Amino acid sequence: MPDHIRSRLLGSSVLIVEDNPHVQRFLTRTLAGFEVKAVAVDAGIDGLHKARLMRPDAILLDLGLPDMDGIDVLESLRSSDITRNIPVLILTGSTTPDIHARALECGADDFIAKPADPRVLVARLANLVGRARAEKANRRLVQQLSRYVSQPARRQDIAPRMMERLDATILVSDLRGFTATSFTTDPDAMFQAVSTVLAGQAEIVRHFGGYVDKFSGDGMLAVFGDEAGPRQACSASREILRWARDGDVVALWRPVPIGLGVHSGAVLRGELGSDDRRDHTVLGPAVNVAARLCAVAGPVEAIISEEVVRKVQSDGSADTMRFDEVNELQLKGLPGPMAARRLVV
Repeated sequence: MPDHIRSRLLGSSVLIVEDNPHVQRFLTRTLAGFEVKAVAVDAGIDGLHKARLMRPDAILLDLGLPDMDGIDVLESLRSSDITRNIPVLILTGSTTPDIHARALECGADDFIAKPADPRVLVARLANLVGRARAEKANRRLVQQLSRYVSQPARRQDIAPRMMERLDATILVSDLRGFTATSFTTDPDAMFQAVSTVLAGQAEIVRHFGGYVDKFSGDGMLAVFGDEAGPRQACSASREILRWARDGDVVALWRPVPIGLGVHSGAVLRGELGSDDRRDHTVLGPAVNVAARLCAVAGPVEAIISEEVVRKVQSDGSADTMRFDEVNELQLKGLPGPMAARRLVV
């Protein structure tokens, strides 16, 4: 047997759903020679139960079972999130095309006729296991990449390099005193602490309907892009401050000295950079003002622009969201003072 077939099967697990004990023994002995963990059951109900518990790399399924039709077993496997992606190799003594077509329509991956030729069985099973493992690895990779790429950036892949204009609410966060702390803290401990803080904030932003546009050092830029954005951003800010103040987040900071700034306005969203290194991000005065508001916020404090406060109050959220009195702030780069409030936590 070629090495690539043996390597695909090595260490895999296979569930055999077959009521004939002679066929069970033949299949188990054949697979044992390839160090495959084979588990056999003789009924459809047992096969469904074992598939959910075992989550095998492949299933060998007989169509003629004593308690239920093999097609019904196949349909049940494909209807469950747990077993939907497990490859199924049908064992059948039938040569009727209608049965084969029906099984394929219900999600069968391949067929093998009884009595099975051991070489054909192993080769077809190895192909299914290898393909399933590759698909699983790809799904895992996509899931991992989704942690680093925002939804708008993934959508941009469909229509690359298109700029869009939108009204958005921008939330900017930053750690107070980070630079001074970094000089007196072990770099590994600092890196882990910042990673934990940023991950906690990102989870809260996602919960309240926003997305993280980027992390920059110890800071974060988040975007809330619909009409509910002002309320969502303020709700996220309040939850971040409560989490920073009350939670036992990291040993390095208690409480975590997060400062936040929130502002709404028109932004441009699209790609920036060269052909070999591009960034999908937002730009505009709203981003700059939110960053300036964040810069004047103290530890465990959120400064909200008066414009955002008005929008929150106009949509009926004022009953659940409280702000301190208006302050006139002179922000760097702005021509005059700006009205803003402190979010009450």
